Amino acid sequence: MSSMICDKRPRDEAIEMVNDPPKFMITDKTSPLLMAWWNNIHQFRRTEIFKHLGFLTDIMRFSPDRGLIEALIAFWDSTNNVFRFSNFELTPTLEELGGFIGLGKDL
Repeated sequence: MSSMICDKRPRDEAIEMVNDPPKFMITDKTSPLLMAWWNNIHQFRRTEIFKHLGFLTDIMRFSPDRGLIEALIAFWDSTNNVFRFSNFELTPTLEELGGFIGLGKDL
């Protein structure tokens, strides 16, 4: 049984990407200014925003696991928006992310 390798890039380029991962700024808490803005919005406006963003507004209420983010950054392929490991890639869905942060399928 052959392994499924989706990466068609030359091997040297893939190794270079692992050795020099892209730089990211990790935000480990919601900006107080953003939270103040959200808390001061009238309920009618929140409903309008919710119509467009849905449960994405709940992202402001959780704290990410900084250690997990730092560990996974080295495997992130920003060109294809996947986590790329040695012989496979992983693409998290919004539903999976919602499960990881405790929102279930409401995300």
